[in-house]
Amino acid sequence: MSATPAATGPLRPHDRAGRRLASLDLLRGLSVIGMILVNLMAGMSHRGPVFPLLLHSRWAGFTIADAIFPAFVLMVGVSVALTARDGTPDARRILLRAGRLVLLGLLFSNLLWLYDMTEGQPRLPGVLQRIGLVFAATALVYRRGNGRLRALLVAAILLIY
Repeated sequence: MSATPAATGPLRPHDRAGRRLASLDLLRGLSVIGMILVNLMAGMSHRGPVFPLLLHSRWAGFTIADAIFPAFVLMVGVSVALTARDGTPDARRILLRAGRLVLLGLLFSNLLWLYDMTEGQPRLPGVLQRIGLVFAATALVYRRGNGRLRALLVAAILLIY
């Protein structure tokens, strides 16, 4: 008989694979499908009319495309809170993971520029870079702060916005 994870102490990273939040996996899958559709429609929009809900709204309004990035940010927050139950990683690991996301984002958003550097300029802000920064800020605040500090930060950010 094997012991349950709770009886053996904190979970090691390879032990966590069996404990997944199905709703988070579903949201992740739907968001990736949505991201692929939105990118496909954006690429096809110069060829003719496309389904408008799969394009970002110009300014006023809200479409399916406008929900993709916030879904990823929501998943980052939920993941940080879930991993904190099993022991929050140290600041070094948090910053290394965030740095990898930022570097991957810089690479992916500049592949065409790296191919031909005479065309245009490199693109610094991108989706993965922003997700990496959100992850670093969220994980560090969650690691260092208590519930009151987090509530005050949320209130301050909303008031400033």
